[in-house]
Amino acid sequence: MAANSASRRSFFRNGIRFALVGIVFGFFGLGVAAYRMSVESEPPPPPRSKEISDVLSDTVKKTVDKLRNAPANPEAKPEEEAWPATKKLGVAATLLGFISAAMGCVSWLVNEHRRWTWAALVVGIAAMAWTHVVVAAAIAVGIAILLKCA
Repeated sequence: MAANSASRRSFFRNGIRFALVGIVFGFFGLGVAAYRMSVESEPPPPPRSKEISDVLSDTVKKTVDKLRNAPANPEAKPEEEAWPATKKLGVAATLLGFISAAMGCVSWLVNEHRRWTWAALVVGIAAMAWTHVVVAAAIAVGIAILLKCA
């Protein structure tokens, strides 16, 4: 009974407050990073008939302008956002991952439970480098398949 109460005291003495906050921020960062990948994906190509009708209408407009001797209007280019949504999501994921890693460091400094501290650090780093994590996982799966077949 005494050994059980001693281990319980050491668990509560070490605590997990900062590490738990770091893990929560880290998983939010991972979620934002994963969502960013789905936003970044290319939209499906427009239907071919739409493209052909656009080309035909542009040709007809240019021909009519030439016949009227009207000056050609320069085509207005759509303005791009200064900060597109994918860039905002990337900054948010990096910021959340950094907060998670920082809370993991604080957890280590106040001598909280080691496993929780490492979990906060790893989740924070994974959130900051999500695209690299995905690429590394794909390479590892490819190598595993290659070694299995050889």
